[in-house]
Amino acid sequence: MATIITRAGKGSPLENAEVDANFTNLNTDKLEKSGGTMTGDLTFGDNDKAIFGAGNDLEIYHDGSHTSIKENNAAGNLYLQANNAIALTNNARTENFAQFFENGESNLWYDGSKKLATTSTGIDVTGTVTADGLTVNTSNPEIEITNTAQRSYSFNVSGTSFYLKDKSDAQNIIKVDEGGDISFYEGTGTTPKFFWDASAESLGIGTSSPERDLHVKGKSGDPVHFKLEGDPADYARIMFDDGTTDNIGELRYNFGSDYMSFNTNSSERMRIDSSGNVGIGTSSPTERLTIAGNMEFSNQGSKIVFQAGNTSSNTIRAEDGDGYASAQIEFLGTGSSQSHAITFSTGSSPGSEVMPERMRIDSSGNVGIGISSPGANLDVFGLLSNPAEIRITNNGGTWDPEDEIGRYSFYTTDTSSTGARELASVRAINDNQASATVSMSGALAFYTSSYNSNVSERMRIDSSGNLLVGTTTAITQSGTTTGSRFSSTGIAWHIADNAPSLFLGRTSTDGTIIDFRKDGTTVGSIGTLSDSMYFGNAKSSAYANLRYTNDQVHPCTSAGADNDNTINLGKTSSRFKNLYLSGGVYLGGTGAANYLDDYEEGTFTPSFIGGTMSVSYAEQLGRYTKVGNLVHITVTIFTTDVTITAGGVLNISGLPFTPLATGNQETIALSIGRMRRWTVNRTCNTVAAVAVNNNSSLQLYATPTANINETYLQTTDLKTGAYSYGNGIDIAGTYITA
Repeated sequence: MATIITRAGKGSPLENAEVDANFTNLNTDKLEKSGGTMTGDLTFGDNDKAIFGAGNDLEIYHDGSHTSIKENNAAGNLYLQANNAIALTNNARTENFAQFFENGESNLWYDGSKKLATTSTGIDVTGTVTADGLTVNTSNPEIEITNTAQRSYSFNVSGTSFYLKDKSDAQNIIKVDEGGDISFYEGTGTTPKFFWDASAESLGIGTSSPERDLHVKGKSGDPVHFKLEGDPADYARIMFDDGTTDNIGELRYNFGSDYMSFNTNSSERMRIDSSGNVGIGTSSPTERLTIAGNMEFSNQGSKIVFQAGNTSSNTIRAEDGDGYASAQIEFLGTGSSQSHAITFSTGSSPGSEVMPERMRIDSSGNVGIGISSPGANLDVFGLLSNPAEIRITNNGGTWDPEDEIGRYSFYTTDTSSTGARELASVRAINDNQASATVSMSGALAFYTSSYNSNVSERMRIDSSGNLLVGTTTAITQSGTTTGSRFSSTGIAWHIADNAPSLFLGRTSTDGTIIDFRKDGTTVGSIGTLSDSMYFGNAKSSAYANLRYTNDQVHPCTSAGADNDNTINLGKTSSRFKNLYLSGGVYLGGTGAANYLDDYEEGTFTPSFIGGTMSVSYAEQLGRYTKVGNLVHITVTIFTTDVTITAGGVLNISGLPFTPLATGNQETIALSIGRMRRWTVNRTCNTVAAVAVNNNSSLQLYATPTANINETYLQTTDLKTGAYSYGNGIDIAGTYITA
């Protein structure tokens, strides 16, 4: 092979002889443009390039430090092609860098160790993978990790959830949902037992449905445990942060002193020491419960439980600043004479341990004040020198009428639809009728209720001492307010609306129902005898006493017995005015002959009748007085004109009562005082009138002389024609009526 001298190789410009020698050498050992076979090396200096392609597409060169194969065609590719494999090794081919096998695996090596290999299912990495990111894009992507013991775990996405699974046991370990919920599964891989609810920002332990920020649910039959482990010389605590102070609240256990403390508002409020004593408001409790400050129970169902032996008792004790007892509550055990009782005692004097019992609640629930064996729900015991008193005080300002001062109420715990309510009460009422006053007047009002109704006032004792029933104002004798009033002076009023206002009764025996007294001595009474009522005068039976039996009112003794012929009705200086009777009067005796059943006075209109005639009258006056069945009449008649068409017996009609019927024509004669302007055509000594039995008219007759029988007057005996006062007649007499 010919040698070509280059400027670069020489280090200076070529001389002419050197150039000519180069051309000679080239012509002697050249490779044609059209191709040929190299028989020796082709050497390029540093940065001398072997350039391929019309556009300087590929360069191969060494820059003195590194060798480059450079692809300059942006539109093309650089291919390394082989029939079996492509290998990248070191210069001595003793260490592999990379291997690429046709239809097989591809391998990457590090320092002689294969670290990454492709397989028919993916890649196989030996060692640790460090990456800025990893994207696995498929419908159900999965990353599996297997250790040398062939224990496999996987990361995979199913639907919208991401899983960490134990591939070896086919169990879920962790699940992350699309919304951020995270489930940690128990040993079977079926049920999440540690759950983060992203939307509610809640954590559940033992439950997948946390109801609070942290919700711990224990296993069935097992308790729930929290464990805080710390240095024996230090403490463990749970702190509460309000966003400003990280320990605004704190629960702390001190391992060194074995006490537990509770803090609020960054200060200790309660402590349980190593002996089990509880201190509230103090860090040095000396008893099971030591409280520095007040104590209040306000919630329904609150309780304090004391437990002691059968023969001992429990005590709540209050002491003064010197340590002496000032008050105590003692709960007696079953061994005492008053088992299960509660006693209340107070100190008798400062600096003394003597505390007399003041009140007791026994096992039956009876309350005794001043007595240790109460016999009722409330038993208050007093002394002659210190009487028992129950007081209700109302510290009001100004008062209006009917303002309530206090009350005793009686309630029911009715469990029906009516419910608990007030059944009755006794109330103290201000009955001063002035408004906004500080001067009160006290009244007691009594309230009751019917079923399912509110209480209403039924009775009152007002500030004047009046007992009022059915009314809140005092009744007067001239008032119309209904109700009853009993005054402190002994006067009573009873007024009812459309009903009797007083009912009095007596059972079993006869006797007095109302006893009337004067200065303590009975002066009269109202009583009952044989189901009848009597009014009695207590002085003697000669006094006027009356008894009511059936349809009779009759005199009686002061005891109600019959009393005959001793009592007068009225007297000469004190008479009754009118007597109204619908029946008769027995006078002088009780037989039928003594019975007077009628007295009557009146008028009637007498008229002439008989035949056929027309009569006009100047006077028609009839008067009568009837006593019993005896009727006395007077008649006066005057005519002004008489016209007779047909004659007949002349009668006077219009008698007020029909004469007695005796079965024959017996008559009773009446006297005629006078007759004026008559025409009488017969000789007679007397004209008389008779009342005919069972007829309501009078007949007139004339008594002739010479022993001639009487004859009845006829209508023709009347003077006819017009006269101012003609045919006058006056009649007076008495007859007996039926």
